[in-house]
Amino acid sequence: MADGLFYSVSIVWFTILVKIIIRPNQYLIILNGIFIGVALSLRYHALYYPILGAFAFLLSQYRFIYKALGVVFQLAIVLLFVFFTQNQVKQITGQSQFSPFGGWKIANNTLYVYENIYRTDQRIIPNKYRELDSIVRRYYNSAHRKQTLFTNDPMPGGFYVFMSYSPLVIYKNSVFHSESNVDDVKSFMRVGGLYGDYGKYLLKGSPVAYLKFFIIPNVIRYFSPPAELYITLSTFFLRRDNISNYTKKWFHFKTLEVNVEAIQFRSNLFSFFPSIVFKLHVIFLLMLSVFIFIGGLKLINIEQRKFIALGIITWIIDFGFNILASEVVLRYLLFTITIEVIFVLQFASIIIKWTAKKIIHKK
Repeated sequence: MADGLFYSVSIVWFTILVKIIIRPNQYLIILNGIFIGVALSLRYHALYYPILGAFAFLLSQYRFIYKALGVVFQLAIVLLFVFFTQNQVKQITGQSQFSPFGGWKIANNTLYVYENIYRTDQRIIPNKYRELDSIVRRYYNSAHRKQTLFTNDPMPGGFYVFMSYSPLVIYKNSVFHSESNVDDVKSFMRVGGLYGDYGKYLLKGSPVAYLKFFIIPNVIRYFSPPAELYITLSTFFLRRDNISNYTKKWFHFKTLEVNVEAIQFRSNLFSFFPSIVFKLHVIFLLMLSVFIFIGGLKLINIEQRKFIALGIITWIIDFGFNILASEVVLRYLLFTITIEVIFVLQFASIIIKWTAKKIIHKK
């Protein structure tokens, strides 16, 4: 997994944004674009980073020409990455897609909602989705465990993408008969566009249901995220397929296996993190509320105001991206958690100084 690397790149990139706001230099314009490109190549979670980059340039002391250049350069990096990815996918699938996995995710998120409303949905399904929808409904009507974002399974919130008996996987296998892992990856990519369109079609008439069965549960998960892969055993064993062979050859791996005691220690350690994250979220929001209540912006200089504005906007956009476009799990929140710790300390410092002044004045 690229979690550690993505987290590290994101922290360095956020530091660059702070430098852009407080001590701008021309080279930071280039570094910002490069780090956004690197982060995006590791995880599409970085798709919202250019918004924060533009906000940082807006707050900076650059002349207008440099602000515009900074915004345009980072957008150029993103567009080049998107066009390159679309071209590569088109060569494999014959379809121009940026993220086939994104199509799977849209369908996955929608199916958590659709099971609750499909019996009363009176829409006529378009022909291009009819076979897929028939398989989905057949699955819903069969004996199965109903999936929600709180269902305890190996991939929380990703059941319809990863489980072999999910209707999305069943449809893919019925259309493409893969004889190797490489073929399976290709077939996975080929249905991505269809799945994305199918999911969007179903959601068009169900905004209230999407709010009730996906957004609200995801908000709850945001405050208590599943530890997911951090407490499973699968990350310590190499797969027995061609992909594993390529991995072993490239990285010169012989095994990933470690002793059971070490795995258990790791699982026990991370089992506490969901409750820690919940407490940290609550503390962050409480400290922010107190900061606003005491008129904290009047107590600090302009640079601190810009820094805090960047932190708050980062938290809001990351929160929105997580609950709207992704199923929330612990490893997706590492960057957010770090930002919260930084600003909890910042707010605490300001509040303590304000309190001390109040006490002195009373005396």
